Amino acid sequence: MDDIQIQAIGSAISSKTRWKILQLLKKNEMNESEIAENLGQTQANISAQIKILFAAGLIDSRYEPGEHGVQRLCKARKITLQL
Repeated sequence: MDDIQIQAIGSAISSKTRWKILQLLKKNEMNESEIAENLGQTQANISAQIKILFAAGLIDSRYEPGEHGVQRLCKARKITLQL
């Protein structure tokens, strides 16, 4: 891992909301609606936070058919930091 990747991870986990998302996804795979409901936040905000976590390489996501169109399913990735 290079310095830029480590900085991206640090920035991603510096948000309380993103940290809470990671804690939820560590236990279960969830869609954005479920995450939003669990955290009492809007789906739009959760979607923005998911993008940051994904860009930092902290979560994986995929799209699947849902009740009202397509849903984005997310799960935490296991990463190893080598400093």
